[in-house]
Amino acid sequence: ALLRGAVQHEEGRQGQLKEEVERMTRELGELCATLAEPQPDLTADPPGLLVQQHAAAAAAVECSKVQRANRAAQRREMEAQCVSLHCELTDMPADKRSQVTASEIVPGPGPAEKDGLSATFLGTLRAELERLQHERERRLNLLTESGAYISELRTKLGLPEAEGAALPKPSAGLTMEVVAAYKAEIDRRSEERRVGK
Repeated sequence: ALLRGAVQHEEGRQGQLKEEVERMTRELGELCATLAEPQPDLTADPPGLLVQQHAAAAAAVECSKVQRANRAAQRREMEAQCVSLHCELTDMPADKRSQVTASEIVPGPGPAEKDGLSATFLGTLRAELERLQHERERRLNLLTESGAYISELRTKLGLPEAEGAALPKPSAGLTMEVVAAYKAEIDRRSEERRVGK
């Protein structure tokens, strides 16, 4: 009776472990679908004890959960930065900026993805973010160089520095409107200089 009881207890424990391995395998499949990654084959290694299979499944599920959390955080941060840069670089009114979403800037994940956490989609987001950062840097450099050139033209024309107060500062925004204001000022001062000679 004692032996039979011990065997039944162990069989129950083995059944429970087997059910947990099956549940974790399904959960791992869902996580891999979310990440658009191939599901690791937990049976690829030589079959070991059920306890070892259970430990391998638990480790794989935990690793995938961490990866999902990291990718979700990366996506949120990159989308927020894309929206912020997009709003800074466009002539969008301030009251409309809070309504801009990342999906308006970067096309959403493909139909094969469950939640847009694949390495491919994050790469697309990263590329768009880098493109916007590059454009921001380009405009900032352009405005800085233009400001220096305008200042030089004012000096050559003998104009007071107060006359240039109407130009927006580069820190006020990098919209095309600001870039156009600088270009117009350069054109005006260059024409004044040409006519003055």
